[in-house]
Amino acid sequence: MIQIPYKAIGYVLSLMMLLGAFNIATYKWRIFLSSAFLLLFVLPFIWTPPIHDIVIFIGRLMLGIISYLYLRWHSHSSRI
Repeated sequence: MIQIPYKAIGYVLSLMMLLGAFNIATYKWRIFLSSAFLLLFVLPFIWTPPIHDIVIFIGRLMLGIISYLYLRWHSHSSRI
């Protein structure tokens, strides 16, 4: 049976949304996005309590959703 790596797919999608939002972001949003990226992608190597997997997963999911919403909001506001 083939196992689908959902966690890796989530990482890639979150990173793609983050890079897309980073390209069109202002300076304040770039600082927020880069600090959130560092926190959520580097912190698991430093902080290793038992619950960190779910906390980091939810954080990466929220970062992807925030980046997606920022992309949608910015694309609609630039058309007007």
